[in-house]
Amino acid sequence: VNVVDKPDLCDFHVPASIRRGKLCVAISTGGASPMLSRKIRRKLEEMFPAEYGQLIDLLGEMRPEVLERIDEESVRKEVFEELTSDEMLQALADDGLDRVRSIMLAKIEKAAGGQH
Repeated sequence: VNVVDKPDLCDFHVPASIRRGKLCVAISTGGASPMLSRKIRRKLEEMFPAEYGQLIDLLGEMRPEVLERIDEESVRKEVFEELTSDEMLQALADDGLDRVRSIMLAKIEKAAGGQH
């Protein structure tokens, strides 16, 4: 049972949350302060713009490519660091999905060709 205005009568509390595609961030104060949860949610909405949803979808496309084409774990890690960089997020906002997909594929190709 959830009685929003009487936390002592609740069996559960509904967290404040933001969604950006497959990304979900939930905030809870255990019912102690729903207002604080909302304030934190607003700050997180600014920190995680809508492009994060697109970035996650692109990363989902690219991950199998990286795993299939790059054998060295250290090189994989470097590529994943590049693909998840703030620069990729900014490029997505500035240049769009198709452009960033091309950039990511080029980075994977370069890393795959440079393995020892």
